[in-house]
Amino acid sequence: MLRQLETGGGVREDGAGDSGEETTTITQVMSDGSVLITVYEGDRIVSQSKTHAAHPEDNPTILSTQVDKSGKIGTDENEKLASAETAASMLDLLQSR
Repeated sequence: MLRQLETGGGVREDGAGDSGEETTTITQVMSDGSVLITVYEGDRIVSQSKTHAAHPEDNPTILSTQVDKSGKIGTDENEKLASAETAASMLDLLQSR
């Protein structure tokens, strides 16, 4: 995977090395211009990165949140994810005021 990124080939989603867990990627755009990306496998954080802020702030607010999911999920999991997305949207709305 690293070699593919270094050569510009991108990352293939062929399931190689897949743990069988659902993967969720949360991308948050902050008010200071930075972007926070958190990747979960199930309920465990496997990666988190943040870009540099264009205009650094002490306590930046979240301007937007995007949730992307991949992997196997069941009906109960779909309901949980829909509830989590609704909660994230409501939190974004409250923080933007």
